[in-house]
Amino acid sequence: MYLVWYDLDKPLSPVEVGAHETFLGLRMGADLLPDYRRRGTLNNRWLQDRDAMALGRSYTGLYGTTMQDIAIQESMGPIQDRSDEHLGLTDKAIVRMRKILLGLARQTQEGAEPAIAALRTDYGSIRSAAAVMERGTDWVAQLFGESLRASAGVD
Repeated sequence: MYLVWYDLDKPLSPVEVGAHETFLGLRMGADLLPDYRRRGTLNNRWLQDRDAMALGRSYTGLYGTTMQDIAIQESMGPIQDRSDEHLGLTDKAIVRMRKILLGLARQTQEGAEPAIAALRTDYGSIRSAAAVMERGTDWVAQLFGESLRASAGVD
């Protein structure tokens, strides 16, 4: 996994880099071993702090958002048998996504290249954005400019 932080106007300060590393749980020595592997693993329950949970200092007991994501992914267990599942009307997105994934798997199985737009995307042209704004601010125009609002047809 790669995480890239940047500011188009200036180099990130050591304080800004440190804040990102702390938030994500990517501090060398504290979160990462010298070979960049994580100290927290399935075997040590991802260093979960049950005392912090009991005291209300931490909801998950895991340090950093990245460790929370890793713990969820690694603890999911085997694939569930969904053959007897009964999805309802509010599960339309789940049904649609499963159909898409099965279709892509079928295309791959048949030797065709899956029709995935992300494989043809120019990622060099994509930019992320983050900001704190007052309620009611036109966030699309503020972060991306009026031209995006017009070209995307966003109201």
